[in-house]
Amino acid sequence: MEMSVVRQTIIFKIGVVNMSNRIFKVSCSKVLGTHVGLYIESARQVFHNSPGRGEHLSTLDEFSEGKQITFEEVNSINYQTVVNRINSSLANPQNYDLVKFNCEDSVYKILETNPHSPQRELVEDVFKAIVVMAAIIVFAIGVAGLIVDSTKNGA
Repeated sequence: MEMSVVRQTIIFKIGVVNMSNRIFKVSCSKVLGTHVGLYIESARQVFHNSPGRGEHLSTLDEFSEGKQITFEEVNSINYQTVVNRINSSLANPQNYDLVKFNCEDSVYKILETNPHSPQRELVEDVFKAIVVMAAIIVFAIGVAGLIVDSTKNGA
C-alpha cells in the first residue's frame, strides 16, 4: 500500500511540469449524494477519497465511473499550496468513512484546512429536525392522553 502512495505522488509531481496550473473542484452524482474531488489540470488527475481506497489520485474516468462531471474552477487558494497539501495528504492518506471522513472532508481539508461535509451536515440537520418533530408528536399524544383521562375521571 505504501508503495502505491509514493508512486502516485511521483506521478503527480511529474505531471506538474509545463502545463496549466489550474485546480477544479469536480463532482458527479452517485446513488446517494454527490462525489467530489479536486482535479489538477496539469497532472490530469483527481485527488479524492473513496470507499476501499481512501485518499488517492485517479483519472477523471476512474473518479466519475462514467457519470457526468461538473467542473468548478478553484480561485480562492494558491495553486502551489493545493499541490503541497495534496502531496502531504498522499504521504499519509486517510481512509474513507462516510460519517467521519468522506470525499467532501478530503476536499475541504485541502482547500480550507478544515475538513467538513456539507452533505453530511444536511443529513444531520434533517435527522435532528425529525427527532424534534417526533418528540413534539410524543408530547402532544401524551398531553392528549392526559386530557382524555382527566375528562373521564372528572365526568
